[in-house]
Amino acid sequence: MRLNETEQYKMQLFVSHLIIMQGKRIIIAHNWNETSFNAQSVKLAEALSQNNQVVFISQMRLQNAPLQINPNLKVVQWPNKKPRSIKDILFCYRIMKEFKPDIAISHFTAQTIMSFVGKMLGIKNRISWYHTLLEQLELDFKGSSSTFAMQKLRRKFILNLTTNIVTVSNYAQNEINSKYGIPTKNIKVINNGVANHSLRNDGSQLNFVFLGRYDECKGLDILIKAIGIVKQQIPSIKFSFAGGKLNGSFTDLIKEQNVEGVIENIGYIQYDKVPDYLCSAYALIVPSRIDNLPTVVLEAFSCGTPVIGSKAGGIPEMIEDGVNGLLFEKENAQSLAEKIIEMANNKDRRNTMSLNARRTYEERFMIEHYVKNVTSFLETLS
Repeated sequence: MRLNETEQYKMQLFVSHLIIMQGKRIIIAHNWNETSFNAQSVKLAEALSQNNQVVFISQMRLQNAPLQINPNLKVVQWPNKKPRSIKDILFCYRIMKEFKPDIAISHFTAQTIMSFVGKMLGIKNRISWYHTLLEQLELDFKGSSSTFAMQKLRRKFILNLTTNIVTVSNYAQNEINSKYGIPTKNIKVINNGVANHSLRNDGSQLNFVFLGRYDECKGLDILIKAIGIVKQQIPSIKFSFAGGKLNGSFTDLIKEQNVEGVIENIGYIQYDKVPDYLCSAYALIVPSRIDNLPTVVLEAFSCGTPVIGSKAGGIPEMIEDGVNGLLFEKENAQSLAEKIIEMANNKDRRNTMSLNARRTYEERFMIEHYVKNVTSFLETLS
């Protein structure tokens, strides 16, 4: 069977980069699961294990753990789904002491214990991934300002226990440097990557979609206000929301804007349904007040779905205005409405953006690019 050009390129990436790094012991703490960007860590572990010893510690619960994926890759799970207890600390300490890793990589909740134990045992390379912006946390935080200040200090302490921080956008790199005082030389920017979807978008339905948490930072209220403006000019237009539950403030706003008839709220959606959802859309809308490098944009691009996004955080690093999508002024419902109308009224231009969205995915955000970029970075560590 002949490989197509994309498959040939993927094979070249693996052959040219993954055989170089060898003989290391590496621990990765994330989720052993192939949904969303968890798949990045799974593919990375599998690739690194071709020439290195790898232990993967999963927060997600596993059947029949531990798993021996291949002679060089073992998957275990934390005692608790959220590793925060003394039992989790002792578990991590025992694994690191026995395995003696050269490199320890951690994501999300696992970062606290992994960084602390790694520092205590003198692990040479302790790498934390920085996924969520401080600005996002602050917008969505429901406690007191003093409690948030304490959490920020705790986060700074953990970051300073690491030797390297990897973030997914240039915007986040600047935040880490300015808010936490981490030197830029200790921060590496590596974009996320997502798995390829076989589905392709044809733009046959004038249906704009939102997919994400219904938190304040995600700006769903801004979108609802924009829909109220758009409906006056294009009464037949439709919108779908997925990713959460509409609370009273959202339902009140929908009634206030008189847009009940044009919005379908799907609510929570299973990950295996995401490609169908995104590929059926005329365009994805990302109205975030602030965001790092939202994975949903990459997933949309993989389907060839153009994106209308806010000029916030790392979003402009993904969307090239007028090429693979459109950018609007953040927190500006009028600006968003104008971009929706512009795309709705220009089908040919929208279809060109669709092709460019897919091209952007292939050139920058394939999961193979992520594996290559991380491997190349790890090779620079002593």
